[in-house]
This record gives sequence, C-alpha cells and structure tokens, in this order.
Amino acid sequence: MLNSQRFSRYFGVVTVVCITSLLVSIGGCSTSQTPDSSSPSPEAPSSDLPSPDNAVEPKQPETSTNTTNRTLAEVKQYEDVPQVFQGVWQADLEQCSSQASETRLEIGSQQIQFYESQGPIKEVVSDGKTTLKVKVELSGEGETWLTEREFQLSEDQNTLTAIDGNNALVRYRCS
Repeated sequence: MLNSQRFSRYFGVVTVVCITSLLVSIGGCSTSQTPDSSSPSPEAPSSDLPSPDNAVEPKQPETSTNTTNRTLAEVKQYEDVPQVFQGVWQADLEQCSSQASETRLEIGSQQIQFYESQGPIKEVVSDGKTTLKVKVELSGEGETWLTEREFQLSEDQNTLTAIDGNNALVRYRCS
C-alpha cells in the first residue's frame, strides 16, 4: 500500500493530491484502506508536513476535461482504414515505382503490406484525419503474428510517420 505521508515528503502535498484525484476520477483507487504498520499514525503527523488545515487543493482547469472528452470522442473504431491513410508510401520518393523497396508500405481499406510481410487489418482506431492505429495479423517468412501499428498523417496528407515505440519512420505518399 502506498504510504501517502512518506510519498508526500518526497514529492510534495500538491503532487499527492493531484495523483490521488486522478486515480479516484479514473476509478483506480479503493475507498478502503489497509493499515500499514510501518507508517506513522494519523494522530502523530510528521512535523515537516503541512497540516490538512492549511493544505490547498489545486484547482483543475475546466478545459482539461472538455479537451480530453473531445479528443476521446474524435477517436473511434472504423470497419475500414479511412481513405486519407490509404495508398502507397515510401521513405524515398524516387523508390515509388519499385515494388522491392524495403521501406515500401501499402495501406488498403482492410489490408496492410510491408516489404517482407502483409496481412489483414483486424481493428482500426482513428480520428479520421491524422491518427491511425491498427491491429494487423501479419504474415511473412513463414510466420504469422498479431501486432499493433500507429501512424500519424501530416496536415497536408503527404507525409506518414510510422511510430513503433521510440522509433519513427517517415514515409511520403506516392502519387
């Protein structure tokens, strides 16, 4: 169990209040508490902690909830990949005519094809404009695996960035 008094010594009361509020708002906290024998009792607070009487709870900006809800509302599941993401993409525009390029990516309405793997898209989540996340069952070199891929489309819809963990590969739309 997290000892909030010990935690607040290191990170401050405001941080503890913010984290606690966040966890409660997303349902990550239980209202029941298990006593922790190593923590000081509530009757003997540490002298270096502010008392609950003078602790100030930070006011959350009203727009944060609205922005979060609006963003979540814009992202939804699709049956097919939105048209703006479909097409042939290459890291080097001079390679657009080559089927054998290692950075070639072809996105269809229900299938994705890389240089050495391809497969049907099982799930599509997108905002319909710039963000695309897919679960795809790829096959290649005699093996099949389920993977998730994320793509970010530029506003001019000519640059697609494939995001894989901390790696990103920029590809350009082939005409």
